[in-house]
Amino acid sequence: PHQLWFKQDMSNFQPNPLSVVNPILTSVTVLLGHFDGTTTRSDWISTADEFLARYPSASTLDQLAVRLFFTNGGQHLITFNTGASELNTLIHRDPLSDGIGLSERILAGLNPISSFDFMMLSPQLSLQDTHWFTALQAYCDQRDAILLLNPPELPIDQVHDWFTAHPELHKRHVAMYYPALQVDGETIGASYSVAGIFNRLDQSFGVWISPSGANAHVDGIHSPVTTLSNPETLRLNNRGINCIRTFKSIGTVVWGNTTGVGMDSLNGYWKYIPVRRTMFFIKNSILDAVQPLGLIAYYSGVEDDVIAVIEPFFLELYTRGAFAGSSNKASYSLLCEPEGDGLVISIGVALLKPDEFLVVKIPVTMPKAPE
Repeated sequence: PHQLWFKQDMSNFQPNPLSVVNPILTSVTVLLGHFDGTTTRSDWISTADEFLARYPSASTLDQLAVRLFFTNGGQHLITFNTGASELNTLIHRDPLSDGIGLSERILAGLNPISSFDFMMLSPQLSLQDTHWFTALQAYCDQRDAILLLNPPELPIDQVHDWFTAHPELHKRHVAMYYPALQVDGETIGASYSVAGIFNRLDQSFGVWISPSGANAHVDGIHSPVTTLSNPETLRLNNRGINCIRTFKSIGTVVWGNTTGVGMDSLNGYWKYIPVRRTMFFIKNSILDAVQPLGLIAYYSGVEDDVIAVIEPFFLELYTRGAFAGSSNKASYSLLCEPEGDGLVISIGVALLKPDEFLVVKIPVTMPKAPE
């Protein structure tokens, strides 16, 4: 038998070029604003003191936003200095298509950031320009990121009407938080604290944990500006606005975990923030792992090699409780097939109910084998 094994034709043998799926870093947050000077730059910031050292002339509200991020558990912050505060210098209108996007200068600074989960805006940037909204949410959609926003400081009924009047924000990659928070005599939007909470929950549990309720407590503040009743909270949640509420038993917490499409949306499970984040996390972790396939020609058996590499990753997620099923079969499905100039990896994941799979297809381009 050993002699027969050695006599097998090994001319087409191809070692598996893949290794393992390493989970990507999650909850990386970009804070976009005009903090200092005219230079467009991005910096990784690890503490509030480091932000002040980099941008000593930053406004009091910007300093407070960064402090709340770290106070609530934030770890991965990238500050992006726009170099200007005028919104018309930050967006670009295509004269041919009349489309709206971020300016080339801003894109040149943001695009090199390899990946990020959230983008939030400096409290100094105005939220009144519809074109600005359109450009930001479109860019976050392209980057598999979620835009965290604070509505204007309006009474409950008015903020509901304001959001209704901005359909460009009723998107699955936008998350809105209301009301603002009172901190050290200042009033500031809740998104900066919420971004830190996302970081904290990711480290303690995982991206699949709902950022709402007792685990999502808000630290370092005095109180929300407005006290919301149950009916008011339900109305806002249904519309697509997550709330900040205070309870005697658990303190101040985030209440709501939907994107801008709202609870009333027919978008299915994709309207939930943890669902979108988990699917982004899985997709981009797999994309990183299969990058070597873009450098080698297609070979027989590559589909089995891909499954062999990504299966342990899914098993680890299943063990950690990321999926709803009580067995592997009820929790996820994996399929890899040849298609066009490469492969298509199809993943199905049960995040909220067993056997109810959300499906994502991941195309992988490979060079053609030589004739």
